[in-house]
Amino acid sequence: MQQQDMAKATACMSKNVRFLVNGEPVMSGRDSVTTYWLKRSFSNTSNLKPTPLQMNSDATMGYGTGYYTYDIKPMANLPKGATGRGSYMIASRKEGAIWQFAYIHLAEDPIKPNK
Repeated sequence: MQQQDMAKATACMSKNVRFLVNGEPVMSGRDSVTTYWLKRSFSNTSNLKPTPLQMNSDATMGYGTGYYTYDIKPMANLPKGATGRGSYMIASRKEGAIWQFAYIHLAEDPIKPNK
C-alpha cells in the first residue's frame, strides 16, 4: 500500500478510535492504531478485498460488517507469500460533517502460506 493510501486510512479514524483484533491488547487512539497496525500491515500486505455484508446508520451513528481477504508479500518466513482472511465489524459516528470509525473489530483466521 502506498503512503497516500495510509494517510487516507488514518483520516477515516476518529481521534479516539478503539481497535481490537484476535486477542491482542485493545488499542486506543488514532496514533496508536496508525503506529502499531496500519504501518505494520500495509508494508507487507496487498490486494485487500472487503466484502460488505450489512451496513446501516441513523443521523449520527452507523455500522458495517463483512469479510475480507488479502495477500501477504513474500518475506523470510514466508518465501512464497501467503493469503489471509477474516471478518470485521466497524462502528462509525458523525463528527461534525465527517463520518469516522470509532470502533474496529477484526477476527482473523490463521494465514495460509502459498505453496
